[in-house]
Amino acid sequence: MTSSIGAIIASKNRRKIISAFKKAGAVSPENAKTLEVIGLSESVMFKIQKMRGIIVESDAKRFYLDENQEAKSRRIRLLILSVGIIVIMILFFISNSY
Repeated sequence: MTSSIGAIIASKNRRKIISAFKKAGAVSPENAKTLEVIGLSESVMFKIQKMRGIIVESDAKRFYLDENQEAKSRRIRLLILSVGIIVIMILFFISNSY
């Protein structure tokens, strides 16, 4: 249960970061902005998104959202979630068939 709560909080924080970059228009190297302008700080989730290449530092502490990388990451998360649900359903049906 606590891991579910953690996942929900992480998801909310991730969406908040993505939304802030989009609202600030920082979605390309030409439109990169400082975190102060975007209204964010270097949180753990920010650092994770940066490590994954979703947030990219262009120059002089200016950042932008790589929307293609974000979409790719979203598809991977959905794929993992779907596989997990399928595995749980298979295990459920196997355990109920005995």
